[in-house]
Amino acid sequence: MERISIDKIINHAARRCGVTTPTLEPEQLEMAKQNLKYTLLDLNNRGVPIYLVENTLMGFQPQKWEYTLPRDVYDITNINWRTVSFLPAIITGGVDPELLADQNWFTWATTTTNFTLTMDQFYFYDGYSINFKGNQVVGFVIESTEDDINWTVIDTYPTAAYTDGQWIWSDIETPVNGIRMRLRVTSSNEISLRFFQATQPVSSFERVVTRMNRADFFSQPQKGIIGSPWNWYFQKIIDPILMMWQSPTPHNVFTWLYNIYYIKAPNDDKMNLPAEIQVPMWYVDAITWGLAAKMIYELPQANKDMIGALESKAMQAVNQAEASNADLAPINLIGSVLGSYNRY
Repeated sequence: MERISIDKIINHAARRCGVTTPTLEPEQLEMAKQNLKYTLLDLNNRGVPIYLVENTLMGFQPQKWEYTLPRDVYDITNINWRTVSFLPAIITGGVDPELLADQNWFTWATTTTNFTLTMDQFYFYDGYSINFKGNQVVGFVIESTEDDINWTVIDTYPTAAYTDGQWIWSDIETPVNGIRMRLRVTSSNEISLRFFQATQPVSSFERVVTRMNRADFFSQPQKGIIGSPWNWYFQKIIDPILMMWQSPTPHNVFTWLYNIYYIKAPNDDKMNLPAEIQVPMWYVDAITWGLAAKMIYELPQANKDMIGALESKAMQAVNQAEASNADLAPINLIGSVLGSYNRY
């Protein structure tokens, strides 16, 4: 992946329009920045730019089948339904810590210092799960120890706002060996949780779930029916919504989640000068030609006779870049691809 400044892309694109960058006025620089955003969106509209695919874990809430996603989620490529279990542990700290393991949506525990999970033996931690009770603003860290003296920080969460029922599901990239894991409060007076557990490395299981088109999804009866979340529909609107069929029970939300692969579109917050964008090296030239082909229409000092040539070069460069927009893996017509249909 190449980190390249927006300034550099705009400078190259302007020169390809026959315009030197010192002659660009502030209004024209802002226009170029907006056109760069549109150029990146054009790549999404043409297909799936696999370098933009990100991974997230999404937890559920009882009997809820609609989940609003961040505005910059442009599309979803794949979803797996994961089921997990947790390491055997005794929970201490705060008030009512034992309730963090009872998998009951209507109970919770609070602490001003920490909650600690003490395992019955040494384990490799591959992840953890947290669910918040009530709206709160808090900062905390997740730590592990082998000897009760030295604690290793696994993840740090700066002070932020969390809403009632919000989940944090985390896969630890490099599993940590230890006998205790703890959540330690670093800011705010108190944290209230419904759930805090370490996931069991050998017991997680994922199934492919099926994407549905709008007509098929909305023909399904009883959208909020309780059951297994085998099907989903992505409603691509300003505030995108992931819709599931079916909804989990209050008990199952503690052991079920979605493993989602999605595409995030560029947004204004990421496009302010002098920001950088991160793209594969083989896409940089295509983005620059695409931006030049847009800018020439709005630069009064540019030679409009170059429009045809720039559009041709932009198309050629995008086609060449897309030739590498694949992971080269073979297409599997049986096995996991059909898993969402046969339910095995």
